[in-house]
Amino acid sequence: MYVVVQHKILNLETALSRGQALIDGTGAPEGTRVLQCYPHVDGSAVTCLWASEVDVGVCHLKVSDAGSP
Repeated sequence: MYVVVQHKILNLETALSRGQALIDGTGAPEGTRVLQCYPHVDGSAVTCLWASEVDVGVCHLKVSDAGSP
């Protein structure tokens, strides 16, 4: 299953480094991984494409230290 998530950015540098770590396979919730991240031009948000091995339905996913709430 693919999931698209839009994260509000509070700290762009932190968010971008955390996003790269997630793409590299570090820190994603079990059974999920980030495939790609698309930062908005103004740096206010990032949209990420996640893949999940399980049906996550509708949920709230919070990744610690992602630079977003």
